[in-house]
Order: sequence, then C-alpha cells, then structure tokens
Amino acid sequence: MNRSRTLLPWPRLRLSVWLVGVLALSSAALTVWALTSHAEAPAPAAPAAHSDLHYAFLGYADLEQGVTPLYPLQPGRVVKVFVHDGDEVEADAPLFALDAKAAQDQIDEAEADLSDAKLQVEQAHKLPEQHEAELDAQRQLVDARKQEAAAARAKADEAKRLNQSETKAVSDEDARAAEAKAKAADAAAAGEEAKLRLLDLDDPTIGVRRAENAVTVKEAQLRKAQLGLRECTVWAPVKGRVERVQIGVGEALGPNPQAPAVMFAADGPRIVRAEVEQEWANYVALGQSASVQDFSGNGPTWHGHVTRLSDWYTHRRSILMEPLQFNDVRTLESIVTLDPNQPPLRIGQRVRVTLDGGS
Repeated sequence: MNRSRTLLPWPRLRLSVWLVGVLALSSAALTVWALTSHAEAPAPAAPAAHSDLHYAFLGYADLEQGVTPLYPLQPGRVVKVFVHDGDEVEADAPLFALDAKAAQDQIDEAEADLSDAKLQVEQAHKLPEQHEAELDAQRQLVDARKQEAAAARAKADEAKRLNQSETKAVSDEDARAAEAKAKAADAAAAGEEAKLRLLDLDDPTIGVRRAENAVTVKEAQLRKAQLGLRECTVWAPVKGRVERVQIGVGEALGPNPQAPAVMFAADGPRIVRAEVEQEWANYVALGQSASVQDFSGNGPTWHGHVTRLSDWYTHRRSILMEPLQFNDVRTLESIVTLDPNQPPLRIGQRVRVTLDGGS
C-alpha cells in the first residue's frame, strides 16, 4: 500500500515566518511613532476673529418673487402658442390660447338672457300705471256693488212692509226672497271692497326693482362669460421673459395639471439666495459684504451685500438631486443683493457666496 503526505516545503515555511515578523515589527514601530508625535505636537489654536476671515456658502441666483408658473384657469385644448423659450414680452402679451368655442357659446347665451331681462324691465315700468288703472276700475266696481246693494235693501224693506200690511200685498215667500237678494248684494259689495284693499296693498314698484335686479344678474353673468372667453388665452402678467414653454398645439390641458404650461420670469433685479447651514448661521449678519462666483469657478465675480436674513431654519428652497448638495439639512436663507452695474446672473445659476468675517 502506498502512503502519501503533503508537507510544506522548507523554503516557503521560512519565507512565511519572515513576513509575519516584518509585519509585526512595522505595526509596533508605527504605533510608537504615532503616540510620540501626538504627545509632542502642540494643541491647535482656535481661529481668531479678524477681517481676514471669510465664510463660503452655496447659493443660487433668483428673482425676488421667483419664476412664475403659468397655467390656464379652465381646461381646454391648445390651439395656438404665440411665444418661444427666451422671448421677451410686454405686460398682457398673449402667450398661448385654448379652444374658445364653448366660451363664445356661453357669451351668446348670456347676451340673449340679458336682452330678455331688459325687455322685462320695460314691461315692469308700465306696472304702476296698470296698477292705478286697476284701482280705479275696482273703486268704480265697489261703488256699483254698493248701489246695487242699496237698491236690493230698499226692495227688501218694501216687500217686508207690504207683507206685514193689513192687505198683505206681498207673500211671505216674496218677502224672504227680497231679503235674500239684499243680503247677497251686500256680500258682493263687501267682496269688491276686499279686492280693493288687496290692490291697495300691492306695490308695483317691487316688480320694477325685481326686473332691474334681474338685469344686474344677467349683466354679471355676461361679464363672467366674457372673462371665461378671455381666460381661454393666457397673458403675460407683467413685462418679462418666457423662460420655458412646456405645451404644444393640440395638447389637452386638464383641471389638475402635473406641470406648468409656461415658466415666466418678471423683469427685475436678480438676487442670490445663500443657503447657510445652521452651524454657520451665527457668522452671517445684515450688511455683510459678499462675493459671488459661479460654482464651477469660471467667469466673473459679482459683489453685493446681505440685505435680508430668514427667521426660519428649514430645508433648502431649491430641492435638486445635484452633486454636493444635501437636501436633508436645515439651512438659513440669506438674501444677497448685488451691487448695480454688473453682468446679470442667470436664474437658477449655482454660485459660491463668500462673506467677509468682519473684525
């Protein structure tokens, strides 16, 4: 039977032992050196506060009120886009238009209703004269009924007298019939008097005012329809620049937009929003001089001053997934107003803001 054993060759064994020893000695020497050098090194001194200190923060260029997202107030299909990215426009310049057929139909309907309401006002203005004529007619009718009642009462009294005479010229039945006619005539006169009182209570001017109020309502509906027609076109709110158009002809815009139709920048000075983390907020003060440079380090340097400090530690206003930007830290927004007569910054331009430390 053949037996075999696997043995580590002697040269390899000596090499392994030597490497382990070298590593152990190196580790010990490094430990001793680190302890000795740290013990002999002086403690770092706290930085002194003087005018040579500067504090740098990230920020970005913006408008005072930011870029304005524009979207129509009512849904519709885009039929015309009047502008392009980068166009400079005046206030009330049309930007894009929606299909306005339904809005025009509403105007036509409102105009017809208003015309009908004005006709009713013309008719209502005749009500006082008509009412006075009805009163006169009713007064005459009351007088006639009273006269008829008086005549019927006279006949009834005569019939009663003759019925009770010695000759009894009128029978009992005729006397009772005459009395009944007299009472009926009295009731008819009383009824006509009640109608006269009702007519006196009626105020025809109320009908006139109601008709005029109806005209006011119809005029408001017409203005609303006209506004709806105007809102089919989105207009520039002020003089400014179209930064981005995000719609096209034929696109249907719904009531719950996912994105603005147009991004619009009003004319005005550019500011810089410096994002100061909470641990450095005490080094920022109003009036502090500031130097602004593009984040890439290229281009000119702008100068300005800190003109406003926020009273709110919160997340960054601009939440972007960019390198070296941490969106989960609390920052204090500091507004830097640039000095005049400098090249304009681009909106959203990422910059590095350096503030003087002061004395």
